[in-house]
Amino acid sequence: MADGTTAFADDVDSPLSDVGDAEVGLIACALADEERKHKVVARASLHVGPESFGNTYNGQVWRAIVAAVAGGAVADPVTIAEEIGPDPRAQKALAEAASRIGSPAAVEQYAERVAAHHYRRTVRAVLCDAYQRAGASGPPLPAVTAAHEALKSLPKGPRSRLDDSMKASVRSTLKRIEERRLAAEGGMRATARWGVRALDGWHCEDFGFYEGAVGGLFPGKLYVLAGLPGGGKTSLVWQAALATAGGDEKSKGKRVLVFSLEMTREDICQRLAAQGLGIPETRLENGAITAEEYDAIAEWMNDRLAELPINIITDCRTIEEMRARVLAELAGPDGVGLVVIDFLQRAKMGRRGDDGHRDEQDRVYEAKGIANEGVPVIAVSSMSKSSQARATEGKVGVSDTSGSGTEYAADLVAFLVRTNPEDKGARVEVRFEVVKRRGGPLSSVTLVFDMTTGQFSTRNEGNQ
Repeated sequence: MADGTTAFADDVDSPLSDVGDAEVGLIACALADEERKHKVVARASLHVGPESFGNTYNGQVWRAIVAAVAGGAVADPVTIAEEIGPDPRAQKALAEAASRIGSPAAVEQYAERVAAHHYRRTVRAVLCDAYQRAGASGPPLPAVTAAHEALKSLPKGPRSRLDDSMKASVRSTLKRIEERRLAAEGGMRATARWGVRALDGWHCEDFGFYEGAVGGLFPGKLYVLAGLPGGGKTSLVWQAALATAGGDEKSKGKRVLVFSLEMTREDICQRLAAQGLGIPETRLENGAITAEEYDAIAEWMNDRLAELPINIITDCRTIEEMRARVLAELAGPDGVGLVVIDFLQRAKMGRRGDDGHRDEQDRVYEAKGIANEGVPVIAVSSMSKSSQARATEGKVGVSDTSGSGTEYAADLVAFLVRTNPEDKGARVEVRFEVVKRRGGPLSSVTLVFDMTTGQFSTRNEGNQ
């Protein structure tokens, strides 16, 4: 079998003669701008630049035309010849175009043809690059990441110079808003969720949708959840994983990737069983259950938990490896609905940073890079013990997280803070304190945390 790159060797549906004809025709139109107001160059520049020309010397001539127009000169053959210089091949390209009869009225047609040929060449080059990177030797996940990065550079279309208009941005934004409106109207979830009514919001048949403190978990957003050890951070993100993967009667569950850097798969499954069934985890840990209880637990775990689209990943130790795994899953048929990193400070850097401070910043920025692939990311972060006193007084801020990059990269930063640190009961009140929210107000909501089962709920309400 021939090298896969040969599949992209020729513009099979566009003969080379047609490519050259379009380029020469466009230059001829520019040289025939009888009004001398250079409208032709301006119109053509919406579609093409010097890099759009397959013939290097045609591109050189076009660059000279654009430069002449920008400098207020007349774009006639004599002026352009002086602008080009003594290069005989560029002079030959100019002479060929000057010998043709060009019509300014045909500029759009020629420019679109040149842009279309350029688009095909660009696509071929990107696909070849991705093919080569994917087949590179070494670990497979970095190869997947490299190939995906190459594919991300694919242009949207030959008129991509026009795709950045406000009109195009408005269309795509309205589409996204409408999708979420229809989902909420139908009582469905257009986003991943925390699994706590006070955070997600809820739908009421009579009054519509009530927004919670966060309103769900949105694609492209990085959520940093901080708190002291034992404060319920991991329990809350696992509740989010269960709620997102489980779906409900109106919404299909979404795939969740959990990168655990502290717990084994068995420990995680045990915690999920405690949360899902409302059984104290200590009883599962100590074996303090009856044979009948074990049968019920086994049935729920086999029939329910085992079928949830949750991937527990414990062998990715760096943010770079996590991103590669996310990219690989995004390429699959089920996509990814939520990514959880537990926890951020445990992640190693793929390359050694200049110092610890630099590493902390890089972790946050690279976690945001994962979110930018189009998925919501919850990153569990540590909180200095010295911040606890300020937190109980309502004075906690972004600076109380580990990693100064959080202030700039995170879309939302929240703290879990015990309202009464002296409370030794099994059910304690915990304040979910939003200290940073890009594009939204700060807020604070009190939740109830059952420390025996790891379940969070809204005060005076059960879980969703």
